[in-house]
Amino acid sequence: MASHDQPSSTPPGRLRIGIDFDGTLADTINAAAAFLRDVEGITLEPHEMRWPPGRERISGERFVEMITDQRFFDRLEFVPGAETVTRRLLQDASVFLVTARNEAQTAPVRRWLESRDLHLDGIVSTSYESKVEACRELRLDLHLDDMLGHTAGVMRETDTILGLLAAPWNDLVPSGDEVVDGDHRIHADWHAFHDWTRRAFAGRLGAS
Repeated sequence: MASHDQPSSTPPGRLRIGIDFDGTLADTINAAAAFLRDVEGITLEPHEMRWPPGRERISGERFVEMITDQRFFDRLEFVPGAETVTRRLLQDASVFLVTARNEAQTAPVRRWLESRDLHLDGIVSTSYESKVEACRELRLDLHLDDMLGHTAGVMRETDTILGLLAAPWNDLVPSGDEVVDGDHRIHADWHAFHDWTRRAFAGRLGAS
């Protein structure tokens, strides 16, 4: 069951966008690598720079501690283009964070966003379950993620268009506007996602 803030009141015609946190909005991979190097004395090999970064080197319990540790968030940066595009989208659309993290793991995410003065229209925690229910409840027009694991079924079971962000840790190949396997679109980066969104939803961006 998804757990989330009450969404702010939004005009019915306004575009509704969901974005994932780890690996999509925020560069969790490099933050984890820096944390493990600086705090644990562990240097990840290139093949370990994938999700979940370093979990095979430390216990699952320690991994969860790491991704909620303030020292981890001190090293966390936005994925290139994510901050700029998200701020632009917020001018013309309603943008919600939809994260697989549970509520306890999401609390420091809220603080991190607040420290960067990025105010989204709601934050949803799915507790590592499918994001299908969250997409339905928020009535999302589209959702951007970097992993298929928690987004499987989104396009089959909801009216939400699923976009995937190509990244070094997921080996996705950008597809432009082509629908891949009838299930999702792959965007080269945040700017490509923004360009596609502006073309595909030109009539609804900024709608009131």
